[in-house]
Amino acid sequence: MSIPTLESILGMMPAEDAESFPATVSDDWAEHDFAVGGGNNAAGSYLAALAARYGNVETLPRFVRAAQMADYEALRALFEGRVAQLFHPATAVITWMSNPAQPSTTWQLYSYDLEPFASYFGARKGCEPLHIQLDPRSGRIAIINHLPQAIDGLTYRVRVVDLDGGLILDRSAAVGPVAASTASDVGPVGMPSEAASVQFVRLELFDAGHAPLSDNFYWRNLAVENDLTALDRMPTVSVEAVVARRDQGGVVRLDVELTNRGRAVAVMTHLQLRRETTGVRVLPAWYSDNYVSLLPGERRSVAVEAAAADLAGDTPLVTIDGWNVTTMPRSFSKGGRSAVAPNDAAIVRTGTEARRR
Repeated sequence: MSIPTLESILGMMPAEDAESFPATVSDDWAEHDFAVGGGNNAAGSYLAALAARYGNVETLPRFVRAAQMADYEALRALFEGRVAQLFHPATAVITWMSNPAQPSTTWQLYSYDLEPFASYFGARKGCEPLHIQLDPRSGRIAIINHLPQAIDGLTYRVRVVDLDGGLILDRSAAVGPVAASTASDVGPVGMPSEAASVQFVRLELFDAGHAPLSDNFYWRNLAVENDLTALDRMPTVSVEAVVARRDQGGVVRLDVELTNRGRAVAVMTHLQLRRETTGVRVLPAWYSDNYVSLLPGERRSVAVEAAAADLAGDTPLVTIDGWNVTTMPRSFSKGGRSAVAPNDAAIVRTGTEARRR
């Protein structure tokens, strides 16, 4: 399966079929490749696997939230698994397909309406030409050089934090020359023996001038590999978003600076471009990154571009959701009007906030 965004699902079927899911997997879901029964489109086994790994998927927003985590993990792992063996013996993998000819819930990196979702960004992360990655099972870090020349002067940093955002480990190390077209094992993450079993791992790779080259982010359970249900107890984090707009040559470009000022990790922060007045998604749109996870205090810039004609004269609105992410509505005037707002329909209230409500 490769499940698109909540908005794509709501656009592909009648509201009653979407809203009664997953209690009822109707024929309309089957028409979109999510059917009761066996084979590649087995809804029952997929829902069971998703619930076992991520917990409650008993509403459509909860299902989509967990499915985006699975989309990202699965597509990134597909490519990271290959490059970990570069080229001994793995020489290639193939995905079927980039996008479907009709609305679908499977076999896609971006949806029929041209919206990229977590599958796309997971695949793109795993295909970076110079890349740092973690083997979740062995706990070892590798640097992948997919370039035709050796790279020297590299350093990497690994940070591990717990569900509350507490720092478990923070270390950096220099790396010797990494040969062209090579996967270089640089050793284990390393961990204090008393560390919490459910944790996040942030990896960063820098060049000789300490400019960032690659980063990666993982969630894992060292005690029970397939049980990440504890993530549902995380508090909701309000990510601060500041937008600067630049229009040129018929293209609207938004530079969105995201900052996690909370104490917990903001997991899978998802940006979606819309028209402010109508709330209609702007498609297609290009994102320099998406489904971004931020440690406490961490900042990240994401560029968003779309044709000015597709905004139809409306103000560009960036909506935000994520695993445990929301934001405060704001308007901006730098370079032209723009705005941010939470994507309330997709936000699942988590942790202490969910209990208060």
